[in-house]
Amino acid sequence: MPSCWSCLVILERGATVCPICGADQTRPVPVVDPNLPQPVTAKSLFHEWKTVIVIIVVFAAVLGGILWHNFGEDSISPALQAAGVTAKSLRELREALSTYAISTKDAYPGTLDLLNNRASLPLQTALNAGYRLEYTPKSSTNETAIRGFVILARPEKIGFPNLLIDESGVVRATEESRPATAQDPPF
Repeated sequence: MPSCWSCLVILERGATVCPICGADQTRPVPVVDPNLPQPVTAKSLFHEWKTVIVIIVVFAAVLGGILWHNFGEDSISPALQAAGVTAKSLRELREALSTYAISTKDAYPGTLDLLNNRASLPLQTALNAGYRLEYTPKSSTNETAIRGFVILARPEKIGFPNLLIDESGVVRATEESRPATAQDPPF
């Protein structure tokens, strides 16, 4: 049912004039000014800016790739991961041996068994990483006290580096299939 646009009274169908207020009910034809800009819609906005949007998306993707490449997680081989875990165990053993030597007036123990549970965790960690640790005390010929030591870390798998630590605290490594020596480079 149509109603008057002016007084909102309900009109008969086809009425061109309101019987109450006399308002003309014919709809005026809107006049469009060709100089007015088109209304902005999402579609027209995207159409105008699509090149800029594509460039921004490509730039963001490239920038993200560069950042991920430079700051992303480094991939470390399993051999180097195991060697790193074992090197940490060697340093922990050296610390326990140094603590023991301080308490016994600069003498290291003859075996790692004297360190009790301070040696068990590093030994087990190295074993879990695939390394067997060999402790060798060093004593001079004219002294009875043990003044130094060498701990060799021998890998159980081929391709893993051999490691060594002594009282200096420097972990040394070699990729060759031989025990590491004090002349090998630091790990």
